[in-house]
This record gives sequence, C-alpha cells and structure tokens, in this order.
Amino acid sequence: MRCHPASTTINLQQLINRLLVFYNPVATKQKCYFINAAGHGLYVNTHAESLGTLLGSLFYIVARCSHDTPILVTAACYNERAAVSVQCSSKADSYRILHGFQHLQILSKELNGSLDVSNYENRETTITFNFSSRIANSAPEFMKKGETNTMNQSGTRL
Repeated sequence: MRCHPASTTINLQQLINRLLVFYNPVATKQKCYFINAAGHGLYVNTHAESLGTLLGSLFYIVARCSHDTPILVTAACYNERAAVSVQCSSKADSYRILHGFQHLQILSKELNGSLDVSNYENRETTITFNFSSRIANSAPEFMKKGETNTMNQSGTRL
C-alpha cells in the first residue's frame, strides 16, 4: 500500500514568489524575466514539498528554454481543482520543454494532477499544471461549509 504525504494549506502566490527568487537568475541569463500574476488569496490543500518541487522544476525548464521574453505565471482555483499556468510570448523550444517534462509527469500524478503544453501559432507557449486541492478557493472556512454567518469589520464572526 502506498503512503500518501500529508496535505497542508498553501498560499499559491507566496509559494510562487519564493520559488521565483531561485529561478529569476536562470531566466535573466536567457534575457527573460518572470511575472507572478497569481492572486493574493489563492489557497490550496496539497503536499507542499511535492508541489514546490514540481513548480520549481517547471519554472527552471521554461526559463532555460525561453529567450528574450517575459514569462507570465498565473494561478486559478475552481471547485476542488487548482491550476498554475506558465506562458512565454516568444517561440520556445517545444521539444526541449516536452523532454524536460518527462520526470514531472510522475510527480504530477502523485498530486492527482496533469501537465498540458499548448503552442499558439508557434509564437506563444503555455504550460498548465492542473491538480487536486480539497480547498481550492479563497473563501474563509465557515463560508466553505455553506454557513451564512456574517463578520464584523474586525473579522470576528457574529
């Protein structure tokens, strides 16, 4: 029987910010830079170490395969799924990107996720990692349970 790692609540924007500190120098060597456009209130519940490893590898691969372009990172949460997308505006070397993803496919399955690479007219490449999250939204806990309680201005439930 396979042991599944414990899930923790993670702020996606903060995780992405921490990772980009390490991968911006790689992008800079390729005359690229990252833009983190993930929203402030996006939280997911998943295995933090696996998600960090996967996103870090994804950022590294995209930075190494891109040239002279901004690299846009976005995130969205819906129902019990979350997605992180990385988009570069220049023609990226799709073969090198796909080759680099081979090890990420295994890790994505551990997070109940999948990777998708799309290329628009050979000018714009988007890589999306879609994965499971039990609390993939930014609503406070009592709202997730469907309660109708209200809060005062200090955030205390009435």
